[in-house]
Amino acid sequence: MKKVKQFLCLVMAVVLSVSCTDNTKMQNLLENIPESTDLVFVGNVKTVLESAGGKIENSMIVLPDYVASEMGKGDTKEFNKTNEFFKAAGIDMEACAVMMSFRNNSPILVFALEDQQKFVDVLKQKGYQKDSDKGDAVFYMKPSESSYGSPNYVALNGSFAYVIMENYLRSDFNAISYLERVIEDAAEANYADTPSGEYILGTNGGGLATKLPAKLKNEMREEGLLNAEANVLLNAVYCVRGELTSNKATVECKVFPEDGDEFDTEKLAKLIDIKSEVSDEALKLLGSQENIVMAMSMKDANWDEVSNLIATTSHLSRSEKAQMNAVFSYLEKIDGTVAYGMGVTNGIESFIKIDKEQEVLNQFSATIVIETKEGKAKLLIEDMKGMLEQLRMPFNEDATGFSINLDNMGGTVYVKQVDNFIVVANHAINKDNDNPVVKRADFSNCIAAIYMGLNSNDKLAKDLGVKDNITIGICCKPKDGKAYMSLEIDGSSDSGIIEKMARLLLNSQKKVEQRMREAYAQEGVVEEAAYLEPDDYDNFE
Repeated sequence: MKKVKQFLCLVMAVVLSVSCTDNTKMQNLLENIPESTDLVFVGNVKTVLESAGGKIENSMIVLPDYVASEMGKGDTKEFNKTNEFFKAAGIDMEACAVMMSFRNNSPILVFALEDQQKFVDVLKQKGYQKDSDKGDAVFYMKPSESSYGSPNYVALNGSFAYVIMENYLRSDFNAISYLERVIEDAAEANYADTPSGEYILGTNGGGLATKLPAKLKNEMREEGLLNAEANVLLNAVYCVRGELTSNKATVECKVFPEDGDEFDTEKLAKLIDIKSEVSDEALKLLGSQENIVMAMSMKDANWDEVSNLIATTSHLSRSEKAQMNAVFSYLEKIDGTVAYGMGVTNGIESFIKIDKEQEVLNQFSATIVIETKEGKAKLLIEDMKGMLEQLRMPFNEDATGFSINLDNMGGTVYVKQVDNFIVVANHAINKDNDNPVVKRADFSNCIAAIYMGLNSNDKLAKDLGVKDNITIGICCKPKDGKAYMSLEIDGSSDSGIIEKMARLLLNSQKKVEQRMREAYAQEGVVEEAAYLEPDDYDNFE
């Protein structure tokens, strides 16, 4: 429980410290950030805060009650001090960002000021001293209170402030000179004029744009992880932006090449047909009790290229390459969608029985679907039968496949040919099983996707106290040149999507803890101390 509390508080702190709400103000803000910046993170504090159930009142942040109630006395005291500082310092709560150069590895907090003199007065009260000035910019520093840290640095440039917090970098790092270069570079070429800058401001939830660190790029080159056509990814800018509505949060991801043009996905077509899509027919074969669904189209996969890439990057020996090639001789028969579904059959009780190793196979539903080349499915199933015979493992066969009884695990595994699909499952295999996740999730135009869903009438949802329909997922759509992450919660509540999700997590955590206590208490295994929070020890007798 403590981890959930810490997570929620951390999320709120990050979001609120790097967010903004007015696109005009954000435009002005990005004009004060250099075009050459390696990472920029911005957000919309008003939209995010209201979605979470909070608000801004009298230039101060009012936290949602479910966050405030979970904070300890020390955290509350620190948050209130920060809030008072925001108000006293004349900081514009609607315009903040984080920028960073990977070379210097020192993030800079950038924000707008409603009253510059108020901010200067507060700096002096906090022990900051004027270091220098250059043009319109004035620089301040505060000596470190610790022998381990460096001083804190602040630069004022018009109505904008730049802050470098305590850093632990090399001793020759000159923060004042660094801030000077940032301000000068922004005056020459700013981030607002870049395609990625325009992109991350295009929604109500804010966004992030980042390049790859030089060290990572060098490692990728040395390991041969990218073919010649895909090397364009090394110098690209990777962007994400968020959109919030009452019932849905969507994060959209897009890649901009170094020249800022639209990314040509055809450059990645050497390994696989990127225009292919997940097959609806494959998804129809998934079980009706499976709440997690993963699928990927592997149409026209270049297995030779894949094997060469693996062999090069993994430094395989000759015998290891031979073993891998034997496996790939079967993979080459795949030509289309590979899908996987999984879910528990009896809510929380299933997790308890799995943990106790009781009738494990009956506690979950799982299905693997593999689309093969024309006429290959039947041949592959016959090969499987032959291998089972060699292993002297008993099985029951019929015209379309076979089954294996696993009495030690309390269930049966079925293998069946359905048209050009091979289906493996721990339940009877049928087409059109009406999987609830497939019905709710958007697999259209996806080359790869993973979704998790809960319907309010599911046993697991009821056990967790979930009264809404929930769908969480990630999908890649090369035709759009984008990838998407989404969270959707359908319910009667008027609260925002962030508040819905946060309350759901807190409530579900309590339900799970309670049921686990009950289950193990019945066997005389009581571990109450494991569930005590640090604040509880004061009251524990």
